[in-house]
This record gives sequence, structure tokens and C-alpha cells, in this order.
Amino acid sequence: MASSRVTHRSRVSRGICHLPPEVLSMIFLEVQTTENALEVPELNEAPHRTPWQESMGAPAWTDVLFVCRLWHEVALGCSSLWTQMVNPSVEWAEECLSRSAAIPLVLNSTRQWMKKIKLSVIAPDAYMYTKLIDILTSEPAPLLEYLSLWQLAPDSHEVHGDFQLDPLFSGHTPSLRRLRIDMPSCYFALHSPMFLSLTYLMMKLGSRYGSENLLVALENWKQLQTLILWYSLPSHDTDSASPDYELLVPANRIELPNLQQLRLCDTSSRLQSFLSHTLIPTSALLHLNSVIAPIPGNPQEEQSNLASATTDMLSSIPLDITETIKAVYLCPSSVDSQLCMTALSEDELRAENGEVLVPDKGLDPDEDNRVMVDDAFYAKLLLQLQNDEAHDMSHPSCFEAIFKGLRFSGLRSMRLDGCHTYSTHTWIEVFKTINNLLDLEMCFKENDTANEVIKALGTEISTNGDDHLILPKLTKLLVQHPVNFPRSTREHLATMLAIRHRYSGLKLHKLNMVNKKEFDEAILAELSSHVDNAL
Repeated sequence: MASSRVTHRSRVSRGICHLPPEVLSMIFLEVQTTENALEVPELNEAPHRTPWQESMGAPAWTDVLFVCRLWHEVALGCSSLWTQMVNPSVEWAEECLSRSAAIPLVLNSTRQWMKKIKLSVIAPDAYMYTKLIDILTSEPAPLLEYLSLWQLAPDSHEVHGDFQLDPLFSGHTPSLRRLRIDMPSCYFALHSPMFLSLTYLMMKLGSRYGSENLLVALENWKQLQTLILWYSLPSHDTDSASPDYELLVPANRIELPNLQQLRLCDTSSRLQSFLSHTLIPTSALLHLNSVIAPIPGNPQEEQSNLASATTDMLSSIPLDITETIKAVYLCPSSVDSQLCMTALSEDELRAENGEVLVPDKGLDPDEDNRVMVDDAFYAKLLLQLQNDEAHDMSHPSCFEAIFKGLRFSGLRSMRLDGCHTYSTHTWIEVFKTINNLLDLEMCFKENDTANEVIKALGTEISTNGDDHLILPKLTKLLVQHPVNFPRSTREHLATMLAIRHRYSGLKLHKLNMVNKKEFDEAILAELSSHVDNAL
């Protein structure tokens, strides 16, 4: 399109000229989807361009305006043609804003545009971006219901200043309900009336706002139902000399009475501080994505400090939320520095053949598929924990710390996918925290064994002076191993079931051992004598 030549009016066929305006509009919209049609061609590649096109920074598709009067009138009257902008000039953005009528505008900014703007001595790219936003949002928008602002992240070696955006739409957006902001280079006036009408807010702005901005503002956003904060929590460790980075301790914790969904992505210390300053309704869904940072101390004790930081952060999750958890699915990542846990409440359980199923993720109908999509909320509690490659999230101390911090007193069902070989002591410490568990399902990795956990299940412990078996209420057990069970595992299993049967006088209700080809008849018979349901 950029190198094409405008066909003179006299050469346009009579048939095309007499097409209905509706058909011509469809053709123009199709032209707009061709390669480079939304971009501004270089003048030496398109010498036919008019002074108007050059002065406006009009994209290549606007050539259709100058073919004939009919095409000109149809194109000007087709509002949909004026909704797509790629790296627009301020003049072109204003033109599109005036001609797109009530149809939503889509603004795309690319790294190439940033580099071109950098060639200007007048302003760097971030300034031009904020100027463009100022132009597009300078007037009140009483009918606006949904707004998404997204800025491509700059290269890591590029340095950008921070720019203050005036209150968008003069602060007058009484109908605005959903707002997404992903613009780390810009400051927003969080006290703007624009935020007061929101029920859905996603922000990715950086931690420089400080608690006196975000927390004080949050106290006024009582109508929020969904809040998503990506690395936007107040920081108390970035610049301890500045009051802007100190987390204030409010006289009262901030209440969010209408909150239904909360997603936080940040460091463990910031998550812990934020959760300690807010009151989250028991009915809310909580998703946490955290980078666990070891508590400063002796380098020789970093792994232990990492476990302590994990427990501290998870302990800040409201107890009235963790107490509602009935089922947990714990899945380590392909790398040991990451771990994911999905926890469901009673109302979220989906049973099929006795197995707990995680609900499918939904899609947000408002999302533009060209930008980052917010994951749907689909569980009472979702944890994604990670740390740097130097520290192992699968370390026994971290595994114990997760359960000690979460306090799942009401847990009934647990599935561990990709289990590691932990010591019997580690398994006992974990099982002590979930003493009411009924169903346990474990899938071990190829080079790990179930011997230790099976031995742990046959262990007697003492709680408050009372002796009892570990997991005394356990009724269902499923153990899966990618290869056949070794003889030692089979023997430990038979011993454990016999101990539990003798101790309580009750058989295990259900036992399922996947890949049990090597089990001989004698072992199978012994196992069956301690289980109600056959293997």
C-alpha cells in the first residue's frame, strides 16, 4: 500500500464507482487490514501523497480519500475506518477522535515509534505518549464505561522519565466502571473522581506511589468489586530515606466491603504489608503472585530465611479465608524455583467420580486480544510463588513453610502433583498442619519415591498430650508413580495400612495405586484386607 500510486479518477471503472456506499465501506475496511495500510509511508516511497496527508501524518489507507468524490464521501462517512491508529501523530489522533463517532478507538504503539520520536530534540517518547493521551482524554466523557491504557515496556537499557498525567477527561466519567492502566512511565492522580465510580480496576504503575497515595486513595474506593495490582504496591524498602516509600500504619485497617476479587503481584514483603493493612471480605477470591525474597541475614542461612519469608507472607492471608479452603491442588513448575497452588472452597468443588476438578478459566469479553489479558478468577485462593534461580522453592524447608503459613485447618482433600522425595520428618511436619484431611492424592516425579510419605502415614504423633496417628481421618489414598513401584514401597505400603487398621480398627475406605504391575498376589491380598474398596 505504501508504494502504490493513486489511480486517477478518470481511470476508475464505472462499475466500482457505482457500488453502494455500504459495499465500498466494506472494501475500504478490508483495504485497511492489508500490510502497512495503517502506517505512514515514507514520502520517497509514495510521492503521490497530498500535503494534507503529510501534515496530518495520515496512514497509507487514506489514499482512498483522493480517488474520486464518491470514495471521499463514503470514507469520511464510515466511522469504523477511523478507529484504528498505529503510532499516530497528535493531529491524526484528533482527526480519528472526531470522525470515529461513538465507536471505540484502538491505539497501538510500537517500539519503532518510540525510536522515531527519540529522533526529535523537542521531546522524548514518553512525553509524546502522555501528550497524546492528554489530547484524547481532555474533554469530559459522561458516557464512557470502559477504558484501557496500555504502554509497551521500553528496552531495559533505555532510560525514560516519569510524567504526570492530569486527571483524565477532566475527572468527569460518571459512567466509568472498568479501568485498566498499564503505563509504568506515567503518574496518575489517584485522587481523581474518575476512580470513585469504578467496580473493576487493574493497575500496573510501579511502586513509587507510596502508601500515602495508594492506601489513602484505596480507602475511598469502597465500590470496587475487582482489584488487580501488578507491581504497584507501596514500597517501604526502595528508598528508606524518603517518606514517599515508607508504608504508613493506619489507625484502622482499610475496608473494601464490596470486594469480590483481588489479585496482587509483587514481592513477598510488599504483599505481606499490603494484606496487613486491608480487610478483605471472607467471600472474596484471592490470587497472589509473589517473588519470595530471603530475609536479610547470614548468607549461610539464606534457604532458612527464604522459608521464614514464605511463612510470614502466607500468614498474612486472612485466617477467615484459609479456613474456608476444602481442597488444594499443589503443582510445582518445571523449574524448582516456582510453585503453584490452587485452593478451592466448598462452593467451588466440582466432583466427578469422586475427583476434585479445577473449574475452567473464563475469558474477559472486554479484553482487546492485542494486549495482555487478565487471567480469569477461578479459585478461592490461587498462589504462584517463585524466587531467583539461586534458591529452591521445592526445598523441604519451603515445602513445610507453605503449609505452616497457610493454616488450612478445614482442608479435606489434597492433590500433590510432581512430588519430590522428602524425608519422613518433612511429611510429618506438613501433615500436622492439615490434620482433618480425608482424601490424599500424590503423583511422584520419575526419580522420586513414595517410601518416606508412606512411612509418615504410619506414624503416631502426640497433639496436646493426646497420642494419635498422623492424618487420623484419612479415608482415601491415591499414589501414582511414573514407573513401577519398587519392592520396598510395596512393603512399606502394606505395613502402613496394617498399622492404621490396628490402631483405629477402621479400614481405609479407598486405595488406588497407579502402575502397580509388579504387585504380587500376596501383597495385593494383604493390601485388600485393610481397604474397603478393592485396588
